[in-house]
This record gives sequence, C-alpha cells and structure tokens, in this order.
Amino acid sequence: SLSLRMSDLLPNVIAAKVSGGLSLIGSSLIIRDIVRRWRNKKNQESLPTIPCIILSMSLADLGTSFFPHFLGTWMVPNEEVNGFDPPPLATGNAATC
Repeated sequence: SLSLRMSDLLPNVIAAKVSGGLSLIGSSLIIRDIVRRWRNKKNQESLPTIPCIILSMSLADLGTSFFPHFLGTWMVPNEEVNGFDPPPLATGNAATC
C-alpha cells in the first residue's frame, strides 16, 4: 500500500537531512576560510580565480543543500492531500509549502 511505501522513505529522508546538514557546515567553513584569507591580505585586490570559483560553488551549495535536502519534508503540510499520506517528518502547513 502507499502508506507502507511512505514509511519506507523515513531512512532516505533522514539521510537527506543529515547529508544536507553536513554539506551546509562544510560549505560554510569553506566560505569562512576564503573570506578570512582575503581580508587578512595586505593588499585587498580581487580574489584569485580558483578561490573565486570555489567560493561561488560553496555559495551555490548552501542554497541547494538547505532548501531541498535539509528543509525538504519539514515544509510539506502534515495532512492527507488528495488521498495521499504526508511524507515522513512532514511538519509544515500550506504557507510553508
């Protein structure tokens, strides 16, 4: 049944939240490190190419890790919709969805 499949999704939902959280932490540390090194330079010229690319990738990773992976099912309404059970760990409402 469909509700059985929803309960089988719980390990996948938890794995997505854990990996999303770890990715957020890693990207934040990379951004912090690059910005600190740039600020500590005597001449604050523009950022070299490679750190600039890594900074851009880390900023993009923050957005793509936070909303779909970390927040994911927490924003989904915790009620049955059109006969479908809510996904595991759904705690949202119509406004957050």
